[in-house]
Amino acid sequence: MDGIMLVGMIAAVLIGIVILSFAKGEEGWAFRFRLPVFAYEVVAIIIIAVAFLVSIGISKAYWEYFIARPPVLSEIDQIAEVRAVIPVEIKWNDDGDRTVVVWEDFSLAERVADGKEDSYYCLDERLLLALEQRELLPSTHSTTLIEFPALYPLIKGSGLLAVPDEGYEDSDIIQGVVVDAVDESGARAVFLGIRGRQVWNDHYPYYEMLFLGRTGSSELTYVRGQLFFYDVAGIEGLEWYVIWPYLSVVGVAAGFFVLTIGIASYRGTKRIAKGREMACWNEPWTLHRLHWVRLIVS
Repeated sequence: MDGIMLVGMIAAVLIGIVILSFAKGEEGWAFRFRLPVFAYEVVAIIIIAVAFLVSIGISKAYWEYFIARPPVLSEIDQIAEVRAVIPVEIKWNDDGDRTVVVWEDFSLAERVADGKEDSYYCLDERLLLALEQRELLPSTHSTTLIEFPALYPLIKGSGLLAVPDEGYEDSDIIQGVVVDAVDESGARAVFLGIRGRQVWNDHYPYYEMLFLGRTGSSELTYVRGQLFFYDVAGIEGLEWYVIWPYLSVVGVAAGFFVLTIGIASYRGTKRIAKGREMACWNEPWTLHRLHWVRLIVS
């Protein structure tokens, strides 16, 4: 992804350079039409910069990040011991309420392999890979939530869940992993990496949450979390570094067109004004007045 980002940035800069190269020199269109090259350079730079800001703004509005996905919660680096990794999902209980249960169709080895193979869809696997990198990942996952309180109210109470569009009210049906750990201070640290259902067409949320508690206690307190979105069969890959060059091309072309029209209009106005001035000086009464002025001066 870093390579693609670099290509996008280089492309946007090259667009401006190429356009300006055709403007400069005695063969350039700016020279032939007596257009101020400096003005076009300034316009190109401003438009490319604005296109960059608009691109990362679109990224933030759609993906919930400006430049790149946020890294895994930094507190994971403070883990001293991993007690368990539990795959979880939400189902309905007998009362029709949502409840978090163990996700049975889960393979720890497969999830880790999938996370390494596809970086875009590496979501809850991010936690697993972070643990593996620190050599803290257990060889097998746990299949019990006996030491946990009801997790769904904690997840819902975090205030992090994305607001879905109408018709997508099941977006809080989540699936992912819970990491039950002890941090360096000896406190219980519970990490959740969970993905939800669509919040609108093809658009899915991913959440990471951190809860802290006392070792040996089932009580947990929400500390912080983060959210970003991803698409499935949507516009995945349409990141800011893809949008930026396109906006730059369209913006620079439109800016140059408007600037050229403005310059032509300004020069035309000046030419008309100058023509009127010359016509005024050539009128008989004006020449007669100038004759008397010369006689008086002499």
